[in-house]
Amino acid sequence: DVPGDGADERTDHDVVVNHTGNFFSYGPLWRADYPAADYRPNTGSRPLVGQHPRPLQAPFDLNDPRRAPDRRAGIYHWTPEIRDVTVRDEELNFQSSGLDDLNTENPVVRRALRDSFGYWVREAGVDAFRIDTAYHVPPEFFEDFLYATDPKAPGVAQVARRTGRRDFLAFGEGFGIDPPGQTRYTRKLESYIRGDKGQQRLAGMLNFPLYSGLVDVFARGRAPAELQRRVQDMVAANARGIDPRRLPSFIDNHDVDRWLAVSGEPAMKQALLALMTLPGIPVLYYGTEQGLVEQRASMFATGWGSGGRDRFDTSAPLFRFTQAAVALRKTHRGFSRALPQPLQAGGAGPGVLAWRNVHEGQQRIVLFNTADAPRFADNLEVGLPQARLRRLF
Repeated sequence: DVPGDGADERTDHDVVVNHTGNFFSYGPLWRADYPAADYRPNTGSRPLVGQHPRPLQAPFDLNDPRRAPDRRAGIYHWTPEIRDVTVRDEELNFQSSGLDDLNTENPVVRRALRDSFGYWVREAGVDAFRIDTAYHVPPEFFEDFLYATDPKAPGVAQVARRTGRRDFLAFGEGFGIDPPGQTRYTRKLESYIRGDKGQQRLAGMLNFPLYSGLVDVFARGRAPAELQRRVQDMVAANARGIDPRRLPSFIDNHDVDRWLAVSGEPAMKQALLALMTLPGIPVLYYGTEQGLVEQRASMFATGWGSGGRDRFDTSAPLFRFTQAAVALRKTHRGFSRALPQPLQAGGAGPGVLAWRNVHEGQQRIVLFNTADAPRFADNLEVGLPQARLRRLF
C-alpha cells in the first residue's frame, strides 16, 4: 500500500507453486519416455550439491533423472521448454522460461508445498497469496493446496484459519481474454475458482477480462458497450458461484503497458473511477498515482529506470485524484458490495456509459462520457421519477 492513500495495509506474497528454479534443461534429443536423454544440468545455477546444481530442500533436490531414485520419485515432469503455450499439455507440464516444472500431481510434492507455504502463513504472518502463473498447474491442485485436511501438513487456508485469518485470500494470475461471443478463456478462468461440482478452489483470479474492457473503452476509444458487456459477464458469473467481488481488478500492472504509455490522464482518471465503482478488489500498481510511464521503473532515485530522482509525491495531482477515488469507494460501501445494473452504453464509438448501484436502500448512478465532446444521456431508467440526484464525485 502507498502511505497516505487511504488504504489499510496487509501482507500479500507473490508466490509460485510450479517450480523452484532453473537447475536443468533439455537439448533437442529429449525423449518423453527416457528423461535422462539429453538432460543438461545448468552448472551456473546455485546452490551446488557436490558438482550438481539442485535445491537444498527435500524432495526438490531429487532433480537428476540420470539417477534411478530421482526418476522413480517423479518430483519433476522432466520436460523441455514450452514450444506452444496454446497446447494445454505443454502449458501444464513443460518448462516456462527455463524453470524446472514440478509434478504438482505428485502427493509428495503437494505435501511439501503445503508444508512450506503453510510455514509462511504461520510464522511470517502472511495475509494473502498471489499465485503467479496459476495456469501452469491443474486447477484441481488448489483444492489440495488450500483445503487439505492432512493433520501434519494441512492446506494453507486451514493454517490461516488457525492463526486467526478466517478468510485467507489466495488468488491466481493467468492471462486470457475472450473476443465477443466466445467463452474459452472465461471458462478456463472460472475453473480455477470453482470445480465442476461447485467445489471451492482459489478465491479469485486477476480480472483480465475487465482490464481489457477498461483499456478498450477508455484508452482506445471503442464503444462503451464493450465494457458494458464485460460488466454484464461479471454479474452473470455470480450466479455460477464466481463472485466478482473477489476478483482483483486493475488498469495496469508489471506485465502490461502502463496506462499513460498508451493513453492520457483524462482517460486514466475515468478508468480509475470505473475501477473504484465496480465490484472487485482494486489493485493499484505503484507509480500509477505518480504518472509513471516506464514499465517496471523504480519509484525512488536509487532504483532502475528512475532517472536518478524520487517519484513519490503526495501532493501530485494524480496522487490526490487517486486518493479521492479510493475514499469514494470506502465511504460508499455499495460500490464494493452491490452488483452493478447497466443503464446505458453507446454502441458506435465513444459516448455515454452508465450503470446504477443499489445497496441498503440507497441508489448511486455512475455516469461517464468517454467522448471528447459533450453527449446527451437521455432516457436513463433510474427508477426515481421524482428524485433529485446529489453529486458524489
